[in-house]
Amino acid sequence: MKATILHKLILYSLTFMLTSCEKDFLIDEFLGDNKTTVNCLFDKENQFKIFVTQSSHPTQNTSTIAPQDVWIELFENDSLVGVVPYIPANAANSFGSYNTTYIPIEGKKYALKVARPGLPLVTAQDTMPTSPQVINYKVSAYTTTPTQSNVQFSFTLSDQNPNQPDYYRIQTFHSYSLWVKTSPNDSSLKHFYEYIQPSNLSPLADIIDDHGWSYLFSDKDFNGLTKNIITGFQSLDTTKLTALTVHLDIIKVSQNHWNYFQTLEKFNNSNKETDPAPVFSNIANGYGIFMSQNIKRLSVQIK
Repeated sequence: MKATILHKLILYSLTFMLTSCEKDFLIDEFLGDNKTTVNCLFDKENQFKIFVTQSSHPTQNTSTIAPQDVWIELFENDSLVGVVPYIPANAANSFGSYNTTYIPIEGKKYALKVARPGLPLVTAQDTMPTSPQVINYKVSAYTTTPTQSNVQFSFTLSDQNPNQPDYYRIQTFHSYSLWVKTSPNDSSLKHFYEYIQPSNLSPLADIIDDHGWSYLFSDKDFNGLTKNIITGFQSLDTTKLTALTVHLDIIKVSQNHWNYFQTLEKFNNSNKETDPAPVFSNIANGYGIFMSQNIKRLSVQIK
């Protein structure tokens, strides 16, 4: 008998400026299994932030594990980088993570070994993607209304690896400044960052929608070639702003990253009660996902 175990955790998404986002890791598992769940999204900005929990029944809360009961080793191309220390999330020492400031290098393989008393050694590995190659970019269309602006952001992506498939993610946000009244006689200049839901305006292969806040695609129709890509999104009316910059993150993701979100989409579209689609995991002897990405940020100042 199978059921879907839901593990909620906080991942610092490097594609989001100075903020964190909550991700649901949905893994199709056997009821009653007593295994270690490991989740990590790593890249050059946030490095390695590893969450370790205990698998649990879907009707129960995710089980935390005492930090002294977990030993994590990080490897680069099979050479030991070091032991990853535990960092508590709050004064109560609840739901912390295992963090290292070691910066991954593109093209290199990274592996984890996670040991817990009385349980099999858990292992995982992923290869850091190379940086996406962008030839040029611009805001190709910009119109305004009394309440918002409509932006079309175009760029040319050069796929330089014709011998294997590559996978990408697009995510957008804007940063802006405006004067905010802080008292009847005073105002101060405030700065904000906000995510924007992107809309794909180009013919792309294998598109995966990630809850509306980003989308993934493959290089199936331009492998080894260049591709002009246009993304649309809504920003702000600049009338009351002192500054506005729109940002697009073009992200090359690993094969494991792609496999996870591809199967997650299939799970979301399946009958979760009677026949849930399995969700990809690359955690040997455990559950979860160990995946990577490489981000290139494109920014255009509007005001």
